[in-house]
Amino acid sequence: MPFWCMVQINLANSERETLRNEKNPTKVDLPSGVSVRKVACGFAHTIVMGLISDELSNELNNNEGIQHQAGVSSMLCLLGCGTNSCSQLGQSGSSFNDTEILNFSPVQNSKCLQEMGSIFCGCNFTMIFSKDGKSLHAMGDNANGQIGLRNWLEVSMPNPVPLKALQSSVTNELDTIVKVFCGFDHTSVLCESGSVYSTGKNNFKELGFATCVIQNDSQYTLVRVACLDSILQPNERVEMIAYGENHSLLLLRNNRTNTDRLIACGDNKYGNIGLRASVPSVSSFTPVEIDNLQSEQHISKIACGEFHSAVLFQNGEVWMTGKNSERQLGFSNLDNYSFTKIDVFGLAIGDIALGNSHSIFISALSRQVMFGSGRGFDQYISQKCTLQRIDFGKENSHMLVNHAICGGLHTVFYRDQEMEDGLSPQRMKHKLLTCLRRNFLNDISITRE
Repeated sequence: MPFWCMVQINLANSERETLRNEKNPTKVDLPSGVSVRKVACGFAHTIVMGLISDELSNELNNNEGIQHQAGVSSMLCLLGCGTNSCSQLGQSGSSFNDTEILNFSPVQNSKCLQEMGSIFCGCNFTMIFSKDGKSLHAMGDNANGQIGLRNWLEVSMPNPVPLKALQSSVTNELDTIVKVFCGFDHTSVLCESGSVYSTGKNNFKELGFATCVIQNDSQYTLVRVACLDSILQPNERVEMIAYGENHSLLLLRNNRTNTDRLIACGDNKYGNIGLRASVPSVSSFTPVEIDNLQSEQHISKIACGEFHSAVLFQNGEVWMTGKNSERQLGFSNLDNYSFTKIDVFGLAIGDIALGNSHSIFISALSRQVMFGSGRGFDQYISQKCTLQRIDFGKENSHMLVNHAICGGLHTVFYRDQEMEDGLSPQRMKHKLLTCLRRNFLNDISITRE
């Protein structure tokens, strides 16, 4: 099964040098018989949650040793590639000491694979979220408490994250996790009750904690973000959280008044959170103003890069702020200290993804139309903007790529079969009939800076 790359992380032995400076999407193979369910990216690693074909599953189930090696449970597997400096890929044997894993390799078998529903990555760590919302498992770096495993510096295979803080003192029942958000060195979970629990680096108070229990301004276990109680209005809940390296952005939604609000916390050195140049940082959650928020337009998504942020509205408008040294904001000006509307050739945008110093914009009309800006995207369409059309090549048009996930140094493009992408059943049927390759829906693409 092919992958595509334009990256700085080595993803295949035979292409080790060429991939470092690749300017266009390049294919890389996943193991035969594995199709993609979910993809997550860290700073320099990629994790794929795959579905095992019936044929391969039967073969593995007949050989216990192979099953253990492949990390297969209930037809699911977890594959990792890229930097393994903090064991974020969960490789077995000598791989623990390897700084780079050149091919997609299976994560060690773990009971959590039987129940995983999704995966998430921070800079050098990986989180596995269960289908029932009752458990989290983590592997990788924990130097700043980003995976909530107390005093462990790093863990080399999926370990359960303590969720005692989520238990009710009255009923002793666990508050079900509905969403997980991972940042550079941060993890937050949003629960069914509406409560938010966070752990990780808090140097700029980006978690919202005025003080932390442990030294170095870091929180080493999941703790409820109680300060939100005084910020949230009646019928208002946290909908989404995004983290940069030292800043956070929270989307608050009021279903009664049908309005959205943005609040932010942490570093604003480059205008990361859009609070003017005179505000270097904020140590508590502060309202963020965007002109479009004055209307009744809902926000579809918020995203953060290392030092820049983006907000996508339901009408297809994108507003961005922050560092622009690599032209990651899509225009040629210097750093921007307030949210500014980005013109993507007049197109309505349906999705966005931000890496450390690059940004991806996906058309709402056709999710196969994508643009990139920032580091690695220097073939500008015009002098007025710094956007580059991402070209997958006519020979790969059958793959119908519709989704992008950004890591720090790379971007993964693939087809998410659960995502609405504007293809009608008739058009999809036509595409399927005219496609010569049977497994094109399993294809993945990766680009690098």
